[in-house]
Amino acid sequence: MKIPGKYTPPFIVALLVLLYVPVCSAQSVAVTPHDLLPEQRVVVEGENVPLWKIAWDEARGLAIAGNFTEALTKYKALLVLKNNLVEARWELARLHMYLEQWDKASEQLELLMESDPNRTIYLVALGRVMWETGQYERAVELFRTVYDQNPADQVALAGLIEGLNKLGKKDEALPLLERLSLQEPANLGVRRYLAIIFYNSENYEKARPHLVVLSGQDNVETDILYKTALVHEKLGLSHIAVNYWQRVLKREPGHMEAHSYLAGYYDEVGQPEIVLLHLQAIQETSPEDTAVLARIGRVYEKQGEYDKALTFYERYLEQHPEDRQVLRRMVRIHAARGSKKLTLATLDQYFAQEKKKDAKELKQKARRYDAAGRYHDAIVLYRQLIELSPDDPEILAALANDLLAIGANEGALSMWKHLSGLAPDDLSIYRSMAELLIRLDRKEELLEVLHKLHSLNPADKWATLQIA
Repeated sequence: MKIPGKYTPPFIVALLVLLYVPVCSAQSVAVTPHDLLPEQRVVVEGENVPLWKIAWDEARGLAIAGNFTEALTKYKALLVLKNNLVEARWELARLHMYLEQWDKASEQLELLMESDPNRTIYLVALGRVMWETGQYERAVELFRTVYDQNPADQVALAGLIEGLNKLGKKDEALPLLERLSLQEPANLGVRRYLAIIFYNSENYEKARPHLVVLSGQDNVETDILYKTALVHEKLGLSHIAVNYWQRVLKREPGHMEAHSYLAGYYDEVGQPEIVLLHLQAIQETSPEDTAVLARIGRVYEKQGEYDKALTFYERYLEQHPEDRQVLRRMVRIHAARGSKKLTLATLDQYFAQEKKKDAKELKQKARRYDAAGRYHDAIVLYRQLIELSPDDPEILAALANDLLAIGANEGALSMWKHLSGLAPDDLSIYRSMAELLIRLDRKEELLEVLHKLHSLNPADKWATLQIA
């Protein structure tokens, strides 16, 4: 079945294909023309067989033989002879559907609906035709009518679900999908569809039962095993997740995430030898993953193998010198071994990183005060930052601007002068100083700054004009 546009879940296709089948066998799928035509036992009393009966038999015979063009002609002629022969019109509609002649099928089904508007087979068939022609609102209306009459009708339910999806009403379709899964628990297509929806929306409780069933299949995809493992991890069930991670590794021995989670699990249960196997696999496969060095060092530290632990910690710190937790561990190791010199040296590294951390937090807080217009509060923090980094141009400029904002002109000017010594070629510093000196009417100092501006940029018309 060719459906333009959005991907249609296989289980929906399978259920909608049931619309081709004879009414008396709703659980089979039509595979031959003969399956299209319901058994008809029409008994004509008397010696003379009416023309319509002869025409009907001929039309059926042609359809069964696969002569569809001639069969269609015969059916149309038959319905001219006997317009009220709904059984024949139904066969004609089904034949048009089989041939994917949706518009012609729609014409016949609409006529049938006029004679019996509540008949389930007509409603479902017309719903299928509307679905195929992209008339999803009408399809939903028809399928919903059948579903309301009989919630156990899986074809109507499937059509209703997909119609709602096509209309973008996924929230309305989801509970219907869950009901379909309850009605047909062995339908793996439904389970997969639900599992992915719940997984992607981080509803792990609801995703779990579907993923577990899917993971129990012999031909399960590795991605489903991965999702099943991860869902159990998210739900705090690592003792169950471990089995799925192991199955993932059997499929993909180089699956780094599986190795990482298994290393964490075996670390928790106290099996360091297995932990190291998984961490070493990560190190060999992904040497760029430097975080694994700290994890390996931690395993050796727990085992009391301090030389190996320090080796891995030092390699890790080459890439991540700011990691104070690893530095603390190294301090403990050196202290435990009685190495005062190494303990103090590592402590110096630790406090240097602590100082950087404090400066970063102060700067972030000061910027938040600036954004809120709380310049006095920001100035207090910037002064603390200057004590940590006296020549930081960014901090000095921010402090100068805040002092200017509260009217502390002399303080701002002092900051600009300090900045000019750090960055003697920065035009923006001299421009800010000049503008402030103009406001303060400090002509001698202004002239000196303007000459500096002019020497740095002779094309600066503003400075030239001010000098004149």
